[in-house]
Amino acid sequence: MEKLVSKIANGKAILFVGAGFSKSATNLNKEDELPLAKKLANNIGRIGDFNDSGDLKFAADYFLNVCCLKEPLLKQELIEYLKNAFTIKQPQNDHISIMKVPWKRVYTTNYDDLVEIAGRLADKRFDAINIEDPTEKYSNDLLCVHINGSIASLNEDSLNTRFKLSHSSYLSPEGFQNSNWNYIFKKDLELSSAIVFIGYSLYDIEIEKILYENPSFRGKVFFIQSKKDNGRDTTKEDYIFNKYGYLYRVGLSGFASLIEKNSSAFLSYSEEFYTEAFTKYEILESPKETIREKDIESFLRHGELSLRYLQEGLTSDQVVPFLIKRNQINKLLNLVDQNPIVCITGELGNGKTFFL
Repeated sequence: MEKLVSKIANGKAILFVGAGFSKSATNLNKEDELPLAKKLANNIGRIGDFNDSGDLKFAADYFLNVCCLKEPLLKQELIEYLKNAFTIKQPQNDHISIMKVPWKRVYTTNYDDLVEIAGRLADKRFDAINIEDPTEKYSNDLLCVHINGSIASLNEDSLNTRFKLSHSSYLSPEGFQNSNWNYIFKKDLELSSAIVFIGYSLYDIEIEKILYENPSFRGKVFFIQSKKDNGRDTTKEDYIFNKYGYLYRVGLSGFASLIEKNSSAFLSYSEEFYTEAFTKYEILESPKETIREKDIESFLRHGELSLRYLQEGLTSDQVVPFLIKRNQINKLLNLVDQNPIVCITGELGNGKTFFL
């Protein structure tokens, strides 16, 4: 795990927390631990007086669409229970230690406000964001994006829409995949030095899909999971986690201990420049290809052009009809000889990328 320290000490790492991260915090109900899906389903079934089968989506859906039609006041009773269950009274020291890390951004599938509370105790103010909030409103990096809704915004209107509790709310068009924050999330993953998942079980198919579609993330994805219990078979879980990244079964306390052990590195961090957006260009040795009409259309409409055509256009002595050799390239070559860094600027969509 030592290699993880340098990756998250530079201010470029993303933290993603699930239910396992919050479980040990104390809520307003003073429960031994925050309710996970099965226990939450049981409590909803108790309020609605029906058999919940331990299925949270079914329990929430049945409660809202059957029980509340018979007794509308039950909805407010559920809201009061949820607010007390997921409003944090006291974080553990482990939570505070983890929030001392200079995370670039925090994402969570949890309803609770643990990140925000623990952040304050670590002298940081994290703004709670819901996925329907406009992205342009927030320029501060200290954000906690609640993918399934936050307890702070829970009311009767959001209970079955923005607050992802029931099956119906998961099918809502306001889902994470269709939100502007999904784009920000993907960009954060691309530009991060590390992506640390704590107490997360890949329950949300949308998140797993993103990891599946981007195998290049695997080298910087780290899963922090609970230690193995005696007799519990984790073969299936371990296989899934190792498929997408590195798995460390050290638990919340083990990861927090690592943070405390290397606290000097996090307190004195300086942002480093990473070149994730750059790729090495190599000359392609292959027969020349004849450009087709559909290639020209794709270039004009979408700015897409095969590197093979680009190479031929710049290296061939023959006049090519699909690419113009700009005179500024010679000027740029002279500048590169004289300066270690050259900046190319221009208006949107005028060809900077192809020029470079």
